[in-house]
Amino acid sequence: MNSGNQNKHKGFFFFLLFHRDRLSTRNILCRKTMILASYDCSPHRGTEKTPEHLFLHCPFAISCWGSLGLHVLSMADIFTALDSFKTQLHTPLFMSIIILSCWSIWISPNDLIFEGLQPTPNSSQNIFERELVLLLHRVKTKYKVQLEEWLDRFG
Repeated sequence: MNSGNQNKHKGFFFFLLFHRDRLSTRNILCRKTMILASYDCSPHRGTEKTPEHLFLHCPFAISCWGSLGLHVLSMADIFTALDSFKTQLHTPLFMSIIILSCWSIWISPNDLIFEGLQPTPNSSQNIFERELVLLLHRVKTKYKVQLEEWLDRFG
């Protein structure tokens, strides 16, 4: 399997886990009776770290979406937010952009756990840009120009 396909499957698998509420967020680890010091969002005590909070309502996520020019509707559920992002992006590549954004929001805080790197919206944007460049290598020719415009805008 070449790296382009591997990244495509990684993103699809990640989003499938996200959609089916199977990502190992703190609330799922709690359901699995894994003992942690806290099941809350680390910087926001008292807020359960659910996928919805992690990707939509956490100030870190809101800042990451904002760096892409996307506005998160307050108290939106996942499906309302996806529909809103689709409208705001207004591109046939919207789902790839959303998946890569979620991936970068997921990876940045994990870098703190596994590599000791403090997550920042800038680090999340760097991950997003790297993944977007990889997507450029496998996107259909008719979408290549649109994706290059995205890279120019955020690069």
